[in-house]
This record gives sequence, structure tokens and C-alpha cells, in this order.
Amino acid sequence: MTCEECGSTESEFNERLGETCCSDCGLILSFEPYEQTVFVKPDDDKAPLGNPALISGMFDDGKLGSRISPVDKTSRRLHQTALRQSGVLNRGRMTQADKMTRIEMRNILWKYNLDVDGRIFDECWRNFRTLHEKHHLNGLTVGRRVGPITYVTLRRNGVVTSIKKHAKISDLKPRLLMKLSRKFNKLLYNSNMYQEMNLDKLLASVLERITSHEEFSGNTNGTFNSDTIECREQIYALSNFFKKNMDKHSESFGNAQLGACIFLATTMEDAPIKQHIIAEACEVNVLTIRSAMNRFYNNFSIDKNEMVALGVENFVNGVRL
Repeated sequence: MTCEECGSTESEFNERLGETCCSDCGLILSFEPYEQTVFVKPDDDKAPLGNPALISGMFDDGKLGSRISPVDKTSRRLHQTALRQSGVLNRGRMTQADKMTRIEMRNILWKYNLDVDGRIFDECWRNFRTLHEKHHLNGLTVGRRVGPITYVTLRRNGVVTSIKKHAKISDLKPRLLMKLSRKFNKLLYNSNMYQEMNLDKLLASVLERITSHEEFSGNTNGTFNSDTIECREQIYALSNFFKKNMDKHSESFGNAQLGACIFLATTMEDAPIKQHIIAEACEVNVLTIRSAMNRFYNNFSIDKNEMVALGVENFVNGVRL
């Protein structure tokens, strides 16, 4: 099978998604929709086995079907006719490709321990429909559509993740995921992905993960805990200060920069949290956080000791030693 886009003869078939795509450019060469069977436990006909994300609300008609491989135009027409006759493509109902897209979305959200039929899923689906109706997804495999869309949506809802983590979950190369995520975010929200991150939600998620860490109890001097709003406000103040400064210079403010702000703010308020706890909560490593802190120091020609001596309020208000 030769790719019409790049002329390559190399292709790969994803049995789970029913797609054959070009190995070089990713163009979908053929799509083989099929009905899936739900397996149930012998003693409980209401308890399906396997990943719940792949089962919830997936099969509308409850019918079994046979696979038809649309290898040419004639076969594809016959295939479409068969699907319409079976009711799968009746007007007002989702196509099989739509169903596979929703399966993949739920699968990814399930891996984040999120509600696979909740608000974030609804937003992911709306974003998909918006891009699809404007023909921005043409030629992309299901994975290359769903991976970036879910990443953009998760970040905007303050879910702690990273390109590396999400690329592994969605089975995409990190560079490709970043490229498509930036593109989709621009099309959906007309903004820079990192400038438009929801700092409040992300910060709340990270702090919740820190306070629930098994090593957190007794780690501070008692000033910072899950109920100490003053320290939370100072963490937010410092994070917001650095983010606005980096936005002005078109620099990215991501998980590492947020982790650096949390460590600096708690240290400046005499309630330091161990860097490895912050790093785990932010889905980054300690070296990345230290690199972000060094960038802060260089940008403001200041060192850690001077920042600690000033405190958060004085620093963000422009006081310098």
C-alpha cells in the first residue's frame, strides 16, 4: 500500500484502533471499523472485565458484527452500506471512528484516575468536535488526535502532567506531542499553551499532592500545612510574579518553574519543603527544578540568600537589598 501523501510504502496496522497508517508521515491509509465484544464475569452479567474506561458507554446497540476490510473504494462503499444497514451510521448517531476516539479519550483519562464520563471528558470531546468540524484533524491517526487534545485540556484544568508522562500514556513521541499540542491550543484558544495555563488549579493540585505525600508530615517547621492559607497565598504570589515576568519575555512557565516557586516561597517563609517531594508532585526531577531556580536568580541578578532575607512580599513588591 503506497501513501498518497509522501509516497512511502511502509505502513503499520494498529489492531486496537483498526487503523493502517503510513510509518513515515502518519497518514491514515485505511480504517477497519468493527464491533467489539464485551466480556462479562460468569457469575455476574453486569460486571464487565478489563479497563472500565474502555467499557463505559461504548456500545450503543449491543450487537456483534464482523470485520470488513475496506482495501479499495468499492470495498469501502460496501463497508459503509453494511454499517448503515446495521444502524451504526444512521443519521444522528456517532460513526465508528467517533466511538474509537471516545474510547481513546476515556482510556487516557482513566490512567489519570479521572472520571471517564465527567466534565474534563466533555471538554475533550467538545475540543475534538471543534477541530474536526474545521478540518484541522484531517490525515491524523486517532492517537495523534486524542493525545494532544487531552494534554491541552488536562493542562487547562490544572491536572498535573508533563509532556514526557503524557507521551508515554498516549503512545506518542514527546516532540510530536508538543508540536501538535501547541498547534491545537492555538487553534482552540488562540493563545500560548503555557501563558494560558490555569495557575490556580495547577497550584491547588500540586499542593494537594505535596500535603498527601507520605514524607510530608513533620517535614516543615510547622508553618506550612494543608490548612495554612497564608503560605499558600505567598506561594501563589511568587508563582504569579515569575509567570508574568516570563510571559513578557515569551518564556515558558511550566511544572519545573512552578516547583521552583514552591520551594523558594516556602524557604523564604521559613517552612522549606524537600525538593524531591515537590519534584514528584510536579512530575519533574530535582535537577530540573534547580535549573529553573538558577534561571530566576540570573534573570533578577539575585541569589538565594538575598531572596530568603527579603521574604516573598518584599521581593514581589520590588524591594532589593
